[in-house]
Amino acid sequence: MMNDLTTILTRFRMEKYAVTADIEKAFLHIELDENDRDVTRFFWLQNPNNPNSPLITYRFKVVLFGATCSPFILSATLMKHFRENPSNTSSELQRNIYVDNILTSFPDETTLLKFYAESRTLLHDAGFNLRSWNSNNENLRNRAIQEKAGDENQTVKILGMRWNTKSDNILYNQLTLTENDDIPLTKREVLRQSSRIFDPLGLISPVTVTSKLFMQRLWKEKLNWDELLPSTLKEEWKSIAMEIEEATKTEISRQITPESDAQEETELHIFLQTPVNKHMARVPI
Repeated sequence: MMNDLTTILTRFRMEKYAVTADIEKAFLHIELDENDRDVTRFFWLQNPNNPNSPLITYRFKVVLFGATCSPFILSATLMKHFRENPSNTSSELQRNIYVDNILTSFPDETTLLKFYAESRTLLHDAGFNLRSWNSNNENLRNRAIQEKAGDENQTVKILGMRWNTKSDNILYNQLTLTENDDIPLTKREVLRQSSRIFDPLGLISPVTVTSKLFMQRLWKEKLNWDELLPSTLKEEWKSIAMEIEEATKTEISRQITPESDAQEETELHIFLQTPVNKHMARVPI
Protein backbone atom coordinates (compact mmCIF):
# COMPACT_ATOMS: atom_id res chain seq x y z
CA MET A 1 0.00 0.00 0.00
CA MET A 2 2.87 2.39 0.80
CA ASN A 3 4.87 3.67 -2.16
CA ASP A 4 8.59 2.95 -2.28
CA LEU A 5 10.60 5.92 -1.01
CA THR A 6 13.57 5.37 -3.33
CA THR A 7 11.32 5.12 -6.40
CA ILE A 8 9.56 8.38 -5.52
CA LEU A 9 12.88 10.19 -5.06
CA THR A 10 14.11 8.84 -8.39
CA ARG A 11 11.01 10.08 -10.24
CA PHE A 12 11.42 13.40 -8.45
CA ARG A 13 14.78 13.73 -10.24
CA MET A 14 13.55 12.89 -13.73
CA GLU A 15 12.07 16.05 -15.22
CA LYS A 16 12.90 19.75 -15.53
CA TYR A 17 10.38 21.12 -13.02
CA ALA A 18 10.11 19.50 -9.60
CA VAL A 19 7.48 20.15 -6.96
CA THR A 20 6.85 19.24 -3.33
CA ALA A 21 3.82 19.59 -1.07
CA ASP A 22 2.29 17.99 2.00
CA ILE A 23 -1.15 17.37 3.45
CA GLU A 24 -1.89 19.54 6.48
CA LYS A 25 -2.67 17.50 9.63
CA ALA A 26 -3.48 14.53 7.42
CA PHE A 27 -4.25 11.97 10.14
CA LEU A 28 -6.57 14.32 12.03
CA HIS A 29 -8.91 14.55 9.04
CA ILE A 30 -9.79 10.85 9.14
CA GLU A 31 -12.56 10.09 11.61
CA LEU A 32 -12.57 6.86 13.61
CA ASP A 33 -15.66 4.68 13.58
CA GLU A 34 -17.71 5.06 16.77
CA ASN A 35 -17.18 1.37 17.61
CA ASP A 36 -13.39 1.69 17.37
CA ARG A 37 -12.88 4.68 19.63
CA ASP A 38 -12.77 2.74 22.90
CA VAL A 39 -9.38 1.28 21.98
CA THR A 40 -7.96 4.82 21.83
CA ARG A 41 -8.93 5.77 25.39
CA PHE A 42 -6.47 7.74 27.50
CA PHE A 43 -6.36 9.47 30.89
CA TRP A 44 -6.09 13.20 31.43
CA LEU A 45 -6.09 15.33 34.56
CA GLN A 46 -9.33 17.12 35.34
CA ASN A 47 -7.16 20.10 36.22
CA PRO A 48 -3.81 19.98 34.36
CA ASN A 49 -2.39 22.55 36.79
CA ASN A 50 -3.07 20.24 39.74
CA PRO A 51 -1.23 16.88 39.59
CA ASN A 52 -3.50 15.52 42.34
CA SER A 53 -6.77 16.25 40.54
CA PRO A 54 -8.97 13.29 39.45
CA LEU A 55 -8.30 11.53 36.16
CA ILE A 56 -10.79 11.76 33.30
CA THR A 57 -11.06 9.19 30.52
CA TYR A 58 -11.11 10.56 26.98
CA ARG A 59 -11.29 8.90 23.55
CA PHE A 60 -9.74 9.93 20.29
CA LYS A 61 -12.27 10.59 17.55
CA VAL A 62 -9.74 10.71 14.74
CA VAL A 63 -6.72 8.69 13.61
CA LEU A 64 -3.80 9.09 16.02
CA PHE A 65 -0.53 10.60 14.92
CA GLY A 66 2.25 8.14 15.78
CA ALA A 67 0.17 4.97 15.91
CA THR A 68 1.68 2.06 13.95
CA CYS A 69 -1.41 1.62 11.79
CA SER A 70 -1.98 5.32 11.06
CA PRO A 71 0.14 5.59 7.87
CA PHE A 72 -1.66 2.57 6.41
CA ILE A 73 -5.11 4.00 7.26
CA LEU A 74 -4.16 7.33 5.68
CA SER A 75 -2.78 5.62 2.58
CA ALA A 76 -5.85 3.38 2.20
CA THR A 77 -8.16 6.39 2.55
CA LEU A 78 -6.28 8.43 -0.04
CA MET A 79 -5.95 5.56 -2.52
CA LYS A 80 -9.69 4.89 -2.32
CA HIS A 81 -10.38 8.55 -3.05
CA PHE A 82 -7.96 8.56 -5.99
CA ARG A 83 -9.48 5.40 -7.49
CA GLU A 84 -12.98 6.84 -7.21
CA ASN A 85 -11.86 10.01 -9.02
CA PRO A 86 -9.72 8.76 -11.93
CA SER A 87 -7.62 11.30 -13.83
CA ASN A 88 -4.02 11.94 -14.79
CA THR A 89 -3.64 13.98 -11.62
CA SER A 90 -5.04 11.28 -9.34
CA SER A 91 -2.71 8.73 -10.98
CA GLU A 92 0.24 11.06 -10.42
CA LEU A 93 -0.71 11.43 -6.77
CA GLN A 94 -1.16 7.68 -6.35
CA ARG A 95 2.37 7.04 -7.59
CA ASN A 96 4.17 9.89 -5.85
CA ILE A 97 2.70 10.23 -2.36
CA TYR A 98 4.58 8.97 0.69
CA VAL A 99 2.39 9.12 3.82
CA ASP A 100 1.43 12.83 3.66
CA ASN A 101 4.29 14.06 1.43
CA ILE A 102 4.10 14.55 -2.34
CA LEU A 103 7.17 14.74 -4.57
CA THR A 104 7.13 14.63 -8.34
CA SER A 105 8.45 16.37 -11.46
CA PHE A 106 7.13 17.46 -14.85
CA PRO A 107 8.71 18.25 -18.24
CA ASP A 108 6.94 21.58 -18.79
CA GLU A 109 5.35 24.44 -16.88
CA THR A 110 1.85 23.91 -18.27
CA THR A 111 1.63 20.36 -16.92
CA LEU A 112 3.14 21.48 -13.62
CA LEU A 113 0.61 24.26 -13.03
CA LYS A 114 -2.26 22.01 -14.07
CA PHE A 115 -1.16 19.43 -11.49
CA TYR A 116 -0.99 22.13 -8.82
CA ALA A 117 -4.55 23.30 -9.44
CA GLU A 118 -6.16 19.90 -9.95
CA SER A 119 -4.45 18.16 -7.02
CA ARG A 120 -5.49 20.90 -4.60
CA THR A 121 -9.09 20.56 -5.75
CA LEU A 122 -8.98 16.76 -5.63
CA LEU A 123 -7.63 16.68 -2.06
CA HIS A 124 -9.98 19.47 -0.96
CA ASP A 125 -12.94 17.37 -2.10
CA ALA A 126 -11.80 14.69 0.36
CA GLY A 127 -11.43 17.18 3.21
CA PHE A 128 -7.64 17.57 2.98
CA ASN A 129 -5.58 20.73 2.55
CA LEU A 130 -2.56 20.39 0.25
CA ARG A 131 -0.08 23.02 1.42
CA SER A 132 3.64 23.94 1.71
CA TRP A 133 4.05 23.92 -2.07
CA ASN A 134 7.56 24.54 -3.33
CA SER A 135 9.20 24.26 -6.72
CA ASN A 136 12.15 25.32 -8.84
CA ASN A 137 9.54 26.98 -11.07
CA GLU A 138 9.08 30.62 -10.06
CA ASN A 139 5.55 30.92 -11.44
CA LEU A 140 4.30 28.04 -9.31
CA ARG A 141 6.14 29.31 -6.23
CA ASN A 142 4.66 32.79 -6.58
CA ARG A 143 1.16 31.47 -7.25
CA ALA A 144 1.24 29.12 -4.25
CA ILE A 145 2.52 31.86 -1.94
CA GLN A 146 -0.13 34.27 -3.23
CA GLU A 147 -2.82 31.66 -2.53
CA LYS A 148 -1.48 31.05 1.01
CA ALA A 149 -0.45 27.51 0.07
CA GLY A 150 3.26 28.00 -0.56
CA ASP A 151 6.48 27.46 1.35
CA GLU A 152 8.73 30.51 1.04
CA ASN A 153 11.89 28.68 2.16
CA GLN A 154 14.55 28.27 -0.51
CA THR A 155 15.70 24.94 0.95
CA VAL A 156 13.05 22.37 1.86
CA LYS A 157 13.02 18.88 3.36
CA ILE A 158 12.32 15.98 0.99
CA LEU A 159 11.83 12.64 2.72
CA GLY A 160 14.88 12.84 4.96
CA MET A 161 17.03 14.84 2.55
CA ARG A 162 17.00 18.50 1.49
CA TRP A 163 16.43 20.32 -1.78
CA ASN A 164 17.65 23.79 -2.69
CA THR A 165 15.00 25.06 -5.11
CA LYS A 166 17.21 27.89 -6.39
CA SER A 167 20.29 25.86 -7.28
CA ASP A 168 18.12 22.78 -7.93
CA ASN A 169 20.54 20.64 -5.96
CA ILE A 170 19.87 17.83 -3.49
CA LEU A 171 21.65 18.18 -0.17
CA TYR A 172 22.30 15.87 2.75
CA ASN A 173 21.72 16.64 6.40
CA GLN A 174 25.30 17.44 7.36
CA LEU A 175 26.63 15.18 10.11
CA THR A 176 29.14 15.95 12.85
CA LEU A 177 30.46 12.65 14.17
CA THR A 178 33.88 13.65 15.52
CA GLU A 179 33.33 16.81 17.54
CA ASN A 180 32.72 15.26 20.99
CA ASP A 181 35.76 13.40 22.35
CA ASP A 182 34.15 13.07 25.79
CA ILE A 183 31.82 10.30 24.61
CA PRO A 184 33.48 6.88 25.09
CA LEU A 185 33.97 5.22 21.71
CA THR A 186 32.47 1.74 21.91
CA LYS A 187 30.82 -0.62 19.46
CA ARG A 188 27.46 0.73 20.60
CA GLU A 189 28.57 4.32 19.94
CA VAL A 190 29.94 3.45 16.48
CA LEU A 191 26.60 1.86 15.59
CA ARG A 192 24.72 4.90 16.91
CA GLN A 193 26.84 7.29 14.86
CA SER A 194 26.74 5.25 11.66
CA SER A 195 22.95 4.85 11.98
CA ARG A 196 22.59 8.61 11.57
CA ILE A 197 23.55 8.32 7.90
CA PHE A 198 20.46 8.55 5.68
CA ASP A 199 21.22 7.97 2.01
CA PRO A 200 18.15 6.33 0.39
CA LEU A 201 19.51 6.80 -3.14
CA GLY A 202 22.95 5.45 -2.27
CA LEU A 203 24.67 8.49 -3.77
CA ILE A 204 27.44 8.56 -1.17
CA SER A 205 27.52 4.81 -0.51
CA PRO A 206 31.17 4.47 -1.69
CA VAL A 207 32.01 6.42 1.47
CA THR A 208 29.34 5.18 3.89
CA VAL A 209 30.01 1.51 3.12
CA THR A 210 33.26 1.86 5.08
CA SER A 211 31.27 2.31 8.30
CA LYS A 212 29.50 -1.01 7.68
CA LEU A 213 32.79 -2.77 7.02
CA PHE A 214 34.18 -1.24 10.21
CA MET A 215 31.24 -2.64 12.21
CA GLN A 216 32.00 -6.07 10.75
CA ARG A 217 35.55 -5.74 12.03
CA LEU A 218 34.31 -4.91 15.52
CA TRP A 219 32.24 -8.10 15.53
CA LYS A 220 35.22 -10.12 14.36
CA GLU A 221 37.28 -8.61 17.17
CA LYS A 222 34.58 -9.93 19.55
CA LEU A 223 34.31 -6.62 21.36
CA ASN A 224 31.42 -6.19 23.79
CA TRP A 225 28.86 -3.46 23.15
CA ASP A 226 30.21 -1.10 25.82
CA GLU A 227 33.87 -2.05 25.68
CA LEU A 228 36.22 0.80 24.76
CA LEU A 229 37.80 0.47 21.34
CA PRO A 230 41.57 -0.02 21.20
CA SER A 231 43.47 3.11 20.18
CA THR A 232 44.19 1.79 16.67
CA LEU A 233 40.51 1.13 15.97
CA LYS A 234 39.56 4.44 17.56
CA GLU A 235 41.82 6.36 15.19
CA GLU A 236 40.56 4.36 12.23
CA TRP A 237 36.94 5.20 13.09
CA LYS A 238 37.78 8.89 13.43
CA SER A 239 39.23 8.82 9.91
CA ILE A 240 36.10 7.09 8.56
CA ALA A 241 33.83 9.52 10.42
CA MET A 242 35.65 12.53 8.94
CA GLU A 243 35.19 11.15 5.42
CA ILE A 244 31.47 10.66 6.09
CA GLU A 245 31.18 14.22 7.41
CA GLU A 246 32.76 15.54 4.22
CA ALA A 247 30.50 13.35 2.06
CA THR A 248 27.37 14.78 3.69
CA LYS A 249 28.46 18.26 2.56
CA THR A 250 28.02 17.12 -1.04
CA GLU A 251 25.46 18.86 -3.26
CA ILE A 252 24.11 16.79 -6.14
CA SER A 253 22.17 18.04 -9.14
CA ARG A 254 18.54 17.02 -8.84
CA GLN A 255 17.73 16.47 -12.52
CA ILE A 256 19.37 13.37 -13.97
CA THR A 257 17.82 13.42 -17.45
CA PRO A 258 18.42 15.76 -20.41
CA GLU A 259 15.80 18.35 -21.29
CA SER A 260 12.74 16.74 -22.85
CA ASP A 261 13.14 18.80 -26.03
CA ALA A 262 16.83 17.93 -26.43
CA GLN A 263 17.53 16.00 -29.60
CA GLU A 264 20.36 14.05 -28.03
CA GLU A 265 20.72 10.35 -27.56
CA THR A 266 21.30 9.33 -23.96
CA GLU A 267 23.67 6.52 -23.04
CA LEU A 268 24.44 4.97 -19.67
CA HIS A 269 27.88 3.46 -19.12
CA ILE A 270 27.94 1.18 -16.09
CA PHE A 271 31.19 0.27 -14.35
CA LEU A 272 31.34 -2.66 -11.94
CA GLN A 273 33.90 -3.25 -9.23
CA THR A 274 34.13 -6.35 -7.06
CA PRO A 275 36.77 -5.91 -4.37
CA VAL A 276 37.20 -8.57 -1.71
CA ASN A 277 34.66 -7.17 0.75
CA LYS A 278 32.19 -5.14 -1.32
CA HIS A 279 30.47 -4.96 -4.71
CA MET A 280 29.98 -1.62 -6.45
CA ALA A 281 28.30 -0.34 -9.59
CA ARG A 282 28.93 3.18 -10.91
CA VAL A 283 26.72 4.89 -13.49
CA PRO A 284 28.06 8.31 -14.60
CA ILE A 285 25.27 10.56 -15.90
